[in-house]
Amino acid sequence: MSGAFTVWLTGPPASGKTTLAVLLAEALEAAGLEVQVLDCGRLHRDFFPGVVFSREERSLVTLRMARLARMLNKHNVCCVVCQIAPYAADRLEARRMIGEYVEAHLDCPLEQLVNRDQSGIYARALAGEAKGVTGVDDPYEAPEDPEVVCPTDRQTPRQSTAAILNYLLEAGLLEGGVDPNPDEGPAYTPEQEKIIRQRLADLGYI
Repeated sequence: MSGAFTVWLTGPPASGKTTLAVLLAEALEAAGLEVQVLDCGRLHRDFFPGVVFSREERSLVTLRMARLARMLNKHNVCCVVCQIAPYAADRLEARRMIGEYVEAHLDCPLEQLVNRDQSGIYARALAGEAKGVTGVDDPYEAPEDPEVVCPTDRQTPRQSTAAILNYLLEAGLLEGGVDPNPDEGPAYTPEQEKIIRQRLADLGYI
């Protein structure tokens, strides 16, 4: 294993970044790695006060997250960054800064994003009641060549986690000791989904 690395989960709001970040971090910790989740939504209040998310400020947030991930990697802490990072140029700069950078694009059509969004931000944006919503009236520049693509409208979180773990194994960033393959079977049952959501709530993510 070549050392600490950063997995950057990029995708529009409600594409599944936070859920996947928690599951991926737990899998990496089970493999014996030191892991830190950097969830922009949770860090916003403490690290980015006053940001109103103009294009310039969105770029600033992305680069600050990259610097934080780079610092943690230097101390042998692997990072799972959970941030939209809507602009391709900023993600390219984050890749340059971090070095061991794995980009995972959480790809999901707008219709499904609207259906699963509990905050209602998409409904407000589509009704003209909210401005600057990524993927509606503010662009999301989807990655052209990410290391991993997770179609989260068709994959379960377990399958998306497995796809990323498989890439890390193949790239030599992760050694054995973790099963990268999801269990066979359909998506989570309502009972399993309830357990997962409770786990996320216990960790303070929802």
